[in-house]
Amino acid sequence: MAKATQEMKFSFRRITADQLRKSLEIATNLALLIVAVCILAVIVTGYYKRRVAVPQLQAGLQKGDRLPPIPNVDYRLTEHTLLLVVSTRCEYCRQSLAFYKEISDKVHQNSNATQVVAVFPNAPAEVEQYTRDNNLDFHTVPAVKLADVRVSATPTIFLVGRDGSIQDFWIGALSAPSQQEVLRTIDQ
Repeated sequence: MAKATQEMKFSFRRITADQLRKSLEIATNLALLIVAVCILAVIVTGYYKRRVAVPQLQAGLQKGDRLPPIPNVDYRLTEHTLLLVVSTRCEYCRQSLAFYKEISDKVHQNSNATQVVAVFPNAPAEVEQYTRDNNLDFHTVPAVKLADVRVSATPTIFLVGRDGSIQDFWIGALSAPSQQEVLRTIDQ
């Protein structure tokens, strides 16, 4: 055992400066790699946490529930009402303008079955300017608080029955298949 200890001591003493430098370089590179991976993990995690949350209906509101009354909106006028909850300052609403124009065109072709009402949280003058600038031909109701229609963000679309009950709803910027689903409801 004493001989083995002497050999170990002897081998430690024989490490050259070049070998020590290489060992330290490897250890430093490994430490930098670990730090880089940790930083990348923090960045990726932060990206996914910051992504815009999908707007939700307020707790408990489901299909079949009745929406609260909205000024100047009479659901009894047609079999269905397509209620668009949008904002003049909403980027997703802006991205959906072509779809809203398509809704308008379709409703004017089949005017007897569905009415479209666009509800805005914005001031009346701002809504008037927005609808004029974007050629939106909807009945609009400005200055409605989002909480009054039980949504947390725009855009949200409700299909509302004659009795004011929610028959269906779509939240956020819609995919092409979801847009087609909304357009099909106009024909009902």
